Amino acid sequence: MEKLQFDPHAWTNKVPPASERKTSSPVVNTGDSADDVEIVIQRLEAGHIDITSGYDNWRDIGFAFADEFRENGRDYFHRVSRFHPDYDERNTDEQYDKCLRAHRTGVTLNTFFYKAREAAVSLHTHEHICTTSAKYAKSTFSFPPKLHAVPVF
Repeated sequence: MEKLQFDPHAWTNKVPPASERKTSSPVVNTGDSADDVEIVIQRLEAGHIDITSGYDNWRDIGFAFADEFRENGRDYFHRVSRFHPDYDERNTDEQYDKCLRAHRTGVTLNTFFYKAREAAVSLHTHEHICTTSAKYAKSTFSFPPKLHAVPVF
């Protein structure tokens, strides 16, 4: 029987030479996320719903748009921010500039969709959303037109 010796170096992860390393390709925006964001923002706008209450929420939504859309997300950030009672165009631009300068924050578009879902707005919401206050939202529902009785002969 052959006696084997323990080799601790055999258990270490070796970094492959630069020529053998795989590089990841850049993420390309297919447009689907922009369409999804547009749908949710239109629903927020229809109900005048503020999902930016609190600095952390506002900042994170800015990070999400900046991460996904870079400069093209600025308009989305303004559209979402304008329902906050303290909305200011200049301050919103300054905040978005900060979001653009921050890299790898870990905040993604999922954060935006989560904040919208907390306000009862999502891609899967088929009703139009309206609100009586920024805190409480309710969905509107329209009943089908009344059916008239038809005499039976």
